[in-house]
Amino acid sequence: MFDDGKMFLINYDSNRVLIWNNVPTSENTPADVALGAADLNSDGDIDCNASHFNHPDGMWAVDGKLIVADSFHN
Repeated sequence: MFDDGKMFLINYDSNRVLIWNNVPTSENTPADVALGAADLNSDGDIDCNASHFNHPDGMWAVDGKLIVADSFHN
């Protein structure tokens, strides 16, 4: 998904959402941010709290905010 020059990608099996601040122009460009994980090299934890995802499966950008569906956490 693209919004405001950024690119967002659900990394379902790693329980995280990756964000590039600028759309990459070459392959293997690392993400700038990993939501749901401690860092870009780690998979996310599935703990049920505001900092973790359990298989995120949808996302939308609305009014400058990223909304992520995390249905395994209900």
